[in-house]
Amino acid sequence: MLLVSVHEDWPMVRLWVCVPEPDLLTAYYGFTLCTRADLPLAPILVAGCPEHFGRVLQG
Repeated sequence: MLLVSVHEDWPMVRLWVCVPEPDLLTAYYGFTLCTRADLPLAPILVAGCPEHFGRVLQG
């Protein structure tokens, strides 16, 4: 699981969660499935594996 954030106009903070299986997303209330095009351009890792974060969101 990865949890990333993007700082936008204060106090708006957007969060994304990455799970290995789409069915696991139901455990995260309020989160919905998105496409790669919907992912942020400048994410910040909040929790999770830095190496996986780099592979998924930065490369």
